[in-house]
Amino acid sequence: MVTNMRFRDVTTKQGLKNAIKAEWAKITPEMCQNMIEHYYKSGGTLDKCIAAKGDRFSKPKLSVATDDE
Repeated sequence: MVTNMRFRDVTTKQGLKNAIKAEWAKITPEMCQNMIEHYYKSGGTLDKCIAAKGDRFSKPKLSVATDDE
């Protein structure tokens, strides 16, 4: 959506509203479902971002198994 908005030639407030509504209408239920599934798989990073008030926060590091273990 951001990429599509970047290439629009919007010069008025109403034009901006129309462009946003047109892009918003392209969001499908499947896209929303994928975002929700990814959110839960990511370990709740959205909650951490909100708690940090949009500031940086640390993500848990994933452990990688090696042959030494």
